Amino acid sequence: SGGDTPKPDPASYTAAVRGTVQNSTGAKLPGVTVSASTTPVTKAETDANGAFSFRITHSGSLTFTLTMEKACYEASPSKRVTLTNNTPYDTGITTLSLKPEPTEEGDRYTFTRKPDGSYKLTVKECVTDIPKGEFSTRDETASDITVSPILQRLAAASGKPIRSVLTEIELSSNLKTIGQFAFLRNRSVTGDLAIPKNVTTIGDAAFLHLGSSNRRGLGPVDSASSQLPTITFAPGSKLTAIGISAFRDSGSKRPLILPDSLETIGDRAFQYFTMPPSPLVIPEGVQKIGNGAFQGVSGITGVTIRSTNLTKNTATPRLGTNLFGRTSDTTRASTITTIKLPLEVYRSYLNTSGTPRSELDAIFGSEITTSPNGYQNLDGIPHP
Repeated sequence: SGGDTPKPDPASYTAAVRGTVQNSTGAKLPGVTVSASTTPVTKAETDANGAFSFRITHSGSLTFTLTMEKACYEASPSKRVTLTNNTPYDTGITTLSLKPEPTEEGDRYTFTRKPDGSYKLTVKECVTDIPKGEFSTRDETASDITVSPILQRLAAASGKPIRSVLTEIELSSNLKTIGQFAFLRNRSVTGDLAIPKNVTTIGDAAFLHLGSSNRRGLGPVDSASSQLPTITFAPGSKLTAIGISAFRDSGSKRPLILPDSLETIGDRAFQYFTMPPSPLVIPEGVQKIGNGAFQGVSGITGVTIRSTNLTKNTATPRLGTNLFGRTSDTTRASTITTIKLPLEVYRSYLNTSGTPRSELDAIFGSEITTSPNGYQNLDGIPHP
């Protein structure tokens, strides 16, 4: 009585703020820090699908700024957000662009020392290119390659031979090219080697002798083999070219599955490669396979060629010679007994004068199709 009438508390609301963050190629970005300039500051982080969501309780109308940040990326412009009730606020899709590629080693790579003194290499997300010879363990004077100063320093610190310094390699998700001789003769790599989906080119001898002192003369890998990495190509791979000797004398604990995007396989790209017994598929988009590309490989049990692009073209040779056969190293006898390929490709290489299959046998390796039914169509029916 006679006192002031209490004023009602302002209405209280709780609204969700959500959105999605991607990079300039449209790939969703996890690990982006999203900050709202509330008091106190409200923060969230995008999930594996680039999505974020947080809830803000407010009275009446509330206006704040929203920013998005991630290492290696340009920060997004601040966005003003106004909440007036419980209605969710959706920022939609925000695109972050990569900063210019760093040149300083510390901004490009992280080296984690392991208990045995070796190192795990992590290529940072900012990096889109592994330069020519960056982690080479020996000189290649004809190609202007010198022993990697980075590995020399790590070898000195660990006391390990330079070819034993790296045992794990984790590549950047934004990586696009792996240069010539990039990881030449890193023989102790045994961890998973996942080639990211944005890689378009693997240069000549990039992974030559990876995880192996010398694979020649060895049989197919089994689960007990500890001196091989596991080599995989990421789903949705954009890889178009594998260079000369790129994986020669290397191997994988898993079967080799080539990406559908592949167009060119260089000379000796997988020569003497070692893998578990399994068939090999040459994808539909492949337009050229170089000399001896899979020569002396241990583990291929059969080959399926899906590409009709490999039909004979005299002006532009599309298939090299002895792609799957043995070399002078007779300890690597082929285990392939059949090759499945489109009839038009098969017929284009037939030599109708004298020995009808002489050119085909020279291409695929004369010892691997000794049975009359060695060449088949994609359904397994013998080609005439």
